[in-house]
Amino acid sequence: MTSIFKIRRSEWIPVLLAGVVFIGLNVMMTGYQNELFTRGGRLGFWSIFWNHFHVSGFDPTSYLEISQWNSYYKEFRHPLLPFFWYPFSVLDSWLMKATETNYAIYMVACVQVFCAIYSFVFLRRTLLEVIEVPDADANLLSAFFYSFAYIILAVMVPDHFGMSLFLLTMTLYITGIHMKEKKPMKILPWAILFLCTAGVTLSNGIKTLWAACFTEGKKVLRPAFLFFVVVIPLALLAGSYAWQYQHLILPRMERGKKIQLAMEKKDSTFKKKEASFGHRFQQVHGKAISDKGPLQWTNLSTPRWQSIRDNLLGESIQLHSRHLLEDVFFTRPIFVSYAHPYQDGIELLVALLFAAGLWCGRHSRFLWMVGTWFGFDLFLHLGLGFGLNEVYIMAAHWAFIIPLAIAFLFKKIPLPYHKALRVAIACLTVYLWVYNVNLISHYLLHTPLFFG
Repeated sequence: MTSIFKIRRSEWIPVLLAGVVFIGLNVMMTGYQNELFTRGGRLGFWSIFWNHFHVSGFDPTSYLEISQWNSYYKEFRHPLLPFFWYPFSVLDSWLMKATETNYAIYMVACVQVFCAIYSFVFLRRTLLEVIEVPDADANLLSAFFYSFAYIILAVMVPDHFGMSLFLLTMTLYITGIHMKEKKPMKILPWAILFLCTAGVTLSNGIKTLWAACFTEGKKVLRPAFLFFVVVIPLALLAGSYAWQYQHLILPRMERGKKIQLAMEKKDSTFKKKEASFGHRFQQVHGKAISDKGPLQWTNLSTPRWQSIRDNLLGESIQLHSRHLLEDVFFTRPIFVSYAHPYQDGIELLVALLFAAGLWCGRHSRFLWMVGTWFGFDLFLHLGLGFGLNEVYIMAAHWAFIIPLAIAFLFKKIPLPYHKALRVAIACLTVYLWVYNVNLISHYLLHTPLFFG
């Protein structure tokens, strides 16, 4: 399994080009609030990052984990992430004592570049070796995917989405090869994949199990498979959750209550501000199925069709220049329209190419597997309404189905139209890269704005 991380001679040029781009994006990210975010010493890192990091709905959780190690992620959704960042936190603590500088933003950038490069490698290999499109088409479709607004952001921001993208594309590639060769996979790789994907985001673990069903068939029901691949990893994840809650979260909650009481005594408007945010949160969140347990995060009231048009297939791929990268829980309206009619046309073109690709690949078992992943996300976000009002930040969990589907269109389209399709995708790719990066750069670094 480790051999898949070896970069082949034929991959060096596209990987180097992609690496330069990903490094550039992360250098841009480290420039955002650089003076504030690199302050070291005995500081209130929660206030520094949570009060000053505002990039859409993303959280600066990774910065926090490194700066002052604790369990800041939703422990039941991301049970292993704090432990991943622990060695970085130890190193950062030592460096802060020596230099009075916090290196968290640079450490996260290095991890993000690694994850981005390998997600590029795995997506490109999937296009080449599983779907079997020509090298030029694989390069083009890979560049097209990484031009999507919230894929660019996923490989930059200090949230978990870049890691999710890396793990999901790796799972796609590994399982796609085994499906193509009709070879079963050993139990240990499945156990590792499930533990890692579920440890980063629990819903991604479900996708790994879906992939196992398509790859292994009825073998997934064998007692040995269920015990080693499902039961043992789930027990480890549950143990991780219980340990974090007892030793990290409860003590932090107690400290938080004391800080809140002190703030209320110090600032007479503090309670009013908290109540105002709570009211805004409730307005944005919408009507839930239940006010208790996981169902309190569902949303029954937000219009689904408009969510698909403006957010799922809109903002995820092409940023809105109005209310640029604002957080829906603060100032961004749930729905934002594009500034120019041609931008709606671009969204429609991507949707039509995607639909045509799904039709062309309807007989592919591999595409059906990817489709079940996409269907699972649609059920969570559009069906139950989990994260619906900021569904675009989850693009890294599903948007790779778009270039994978279009790859089947490349394979099926008559030769006279193949060149025209290439030109269309190339034009879309150049436009999206220039448009999205320009807006992101303007927001983070206040560079000149050429669109909007």
